Amino acid sequence: MRAFAFVKIQSPVVCWLFLLLELTLMGYQLFRCYPTFQRKDWVPLLVLLVLVVWNCTLGSMADLHRLVIVNLSVLLLAVGLMYLTFLNKDGASFSKDLSDSPDLSDVPEVLELPSVADIPEEPTDPFLDNCRKCSLTVREIEVVSLLAKGKTYKEIAELLHISTSTVDSHAQNSYKKAGINNKTALLHKFLTVSE
Repeated sequence: MRAFAFVKIQSPVVCWLFLLLELTLMGYQLFRCYPTFQRKDWVPLLVLLVLVVWNCTLGSMADLHRLVIVNLSVLLLAVGLMYLTFLNKDGASFSKDLSDSPDLSDVPEVLELPSVADIPEEPTDPFLDNCRKCSLTVREIEVVSLLAKGKTYKEIAELLHISTSTVDSHAQNSYKKAGINNKTALLHKFLTVSE
């Protein structure tokens, strides 16, 4: 004989436990999506609502195995849909329109780096003149100017909000364009006045 043979699980008890779980999931979905509901946020709620209606009407009359199979399969579907809407909400920040970005016009400039508009047609600065002769991009000029100020790749990455590998890539491109292979030679070439 089994140890728990005296415990008889009845379908109505299991049905009520599933109802409690489904209502909890519905509350979670409502709470998580409250401020901005979109069409995709309602799909898991509708799936759970259909399951609640099924449990209230036919669930208590179904045998235990069918009750568990139907509830678990539909709950997995609902949780999967909730997970997908969760991923879409987090992933949407990468594809947002730039008009939703905060206004940064009143933020003071951290660095005074040359921009495309600041580079005159005929450079007067030897550094910018040398950068133009080597056809450096604006970002490469920013990286080289920060290297000239003694910044490390990590500090440059933090200041320009890029990764250290991107800083390294810009530095390597600058080396190639200047025809040299190290930082000291790069800085010497760009900071000296060419005759």
